[in-house]
Amino acid sequence: MPNYNVFISYRGSGSGGLLGKEIYTDLRHCKSDDGEPDIVPFFAPACIQKGEDFKRAIDTVLKSVSCVILILSPGYFENCRLEDDMVRFELETALANPNISFIPVVMDGFSFEDEIKDVEGIFEEEDIYRFKHINAIHHHGVYDFNTEADVVPALRKTLEEKRGIATKKTGTVRFDTSSFEVARGRRVYFGNYPRHLLRDEALVHKIYEGLATGATKKEENRYLYEGKTYYSVRENRFNKRTFDEERAEGSYNFYRVEPIRWIEIYTGGKYSVLITEEIIDARMFNLDRNAHRNGENEQMRPSNDWEVSFIRRWLNSEFYYDSFSEAERSYIQYAQISNGRESGYPGYARDRAPTVDKVFLVSHEEMYRFGGGCAHVSDFARSRGAYSSTSATCDGFGDWWTRSPGNIDSSVENVDRRGCLDAPPFCNYVNDTAAGVRPCIVIDRSALNNGDEAADRP
Repeated sequence: MPNYNVFISYRGSGSGGLLGKEIYTDLRHCKSDDGEPDIVPFFAPACIQKGEDFKRAIDTVLKSVSCVILILSPGYFENCRLEDDMVRFELETALANPNISFIPVVMDGFSFEDEIKDVEGIFEEEDIYRFKHINAIHHHGVYDFNTEADVVPALRKTLEEKRGIATKKTGTVRFDTSSFEVARGRRVYFGNYPRHLLRDEALVHKIYEGLATGATKKEENRYLYEGKTYYSVRENRFNKRTFDEERAEGSYNFYRVEPIRWIEIYTGGKYSVLITEEIIDARMFNLDRNAHRNGENEQMRPSNDWEVSFIRRWLNSEFYYDSFSEAERSYIQYAQISNGRESGYPGYARDRAPTVDKVFLVSHEEMYRFGGGCAHVSDFARSRGAYSSTSATCDGFGDWWTRSPGNIDSSVENVDRRGCLDAPPFCNYVNDTAAGVRPCIVIDRSALNNGDEAADRP
């Protein structure tokens, strides 16, 4: 069997199958600068021999390829609830391979928001985000699509990243403050996230024109203009209070997607523990205050239990895949973190099982040992509802979640705008919408730049 590196997934023999065949034919003729083929595509009708076991061939290929092109024609997910559905089998097999990247090609008539409901409950939320939150390629017909111009650059970039990280394996690092040393707090850049409000009215107008025509749209609320990415938020009565003097209700705010600035708070061996310097977003810790059943053992779990929290799912799915490239994700380690009594405030802490996460929130004990933590609220976080103080001593600072339980089962400990973790700690209900988020990661230090206290990037 040839050494395939690209798999083309499609639904049926209709428009998706025709486009899949077109892309396969074009990719077969791609050659690198030295004249050798560098893209070796697999398209089942053309590559599986008569008499060959169809599922076994697909399973073998999907265990070795680096990239899957999803031809998202209308109805692509519609039969995935059937256990013997071939598209479901392809997706399950591909998602089981953590080294695979997805490139969606969206055809006219396909809507992620409508059709993704067909696989909710079949695939984990973090798996869905592996292909949902990707800058998709749009196919608007044979006269508005070119494999060489639209697909090949994205494929080559992905395959190049894969070759660069092929020898790197993400491991699980046990993070506890007894085995890590307090760091000196240097600042580093890693990943990207919306940050500053764009106040250049002329530029806002140009981007908005592109928004109206679709010319600069990358994905959902992200827009590309002259090589820079912006995130749009529509003004409404909930966030209008923050910038009402600058935008009218119903218009769009744009935020520059910029490098995330982190503080190194702990070091251990070749790893660093980072926390974002700013409050970068606002999210509820959990969606309601009531205890709810855990899907695995049907036990009732308090709403402030980190393991079953909404914010944990969001950090390890949407935030993780939106904020870091494939190459960057290869440096982020699985962190085994403590959720026992030793990690929280003594008066409120509970004995809960450790969890393993790529992205997490700091605990009371981890933050207390480092030395507290005042944090400014970014423009984008304010637009999402994060509280920002206007007092003389705390102007621009906000409150942010830890993962440690609060004084009752429906509250979680917060670090307040003064950065205090004094007794008794400040607590918020789990469904508070004004508490900010400062994600943490454990990272291989070789990924970090060496700049300390570097000036903010534009």
